[in-house]
Amino acid sequence: MLMISGALVVIAAVLAVLGLFGAATWSYTSLIVVCLAAVLLPVAAVRRAGKKTPA
Repeated sequence: MLMISGALVVIAAVLAVLGLFGAATWSYTSLIVVCLAAVLLPVAAVRRAGKKTPA
């Protein structure tokens, strides 16, 4: 899930650049994607911390 959050950040960056040169809709979409990534990142961190690795 950490990779999904990272991929969403990359997608948001691309959308933000598109928003600079294109319609404002891309900028708003970028903000929504960043918020989604921000929600998923702590969830992924908690899931990863909960996993026990064999010693």
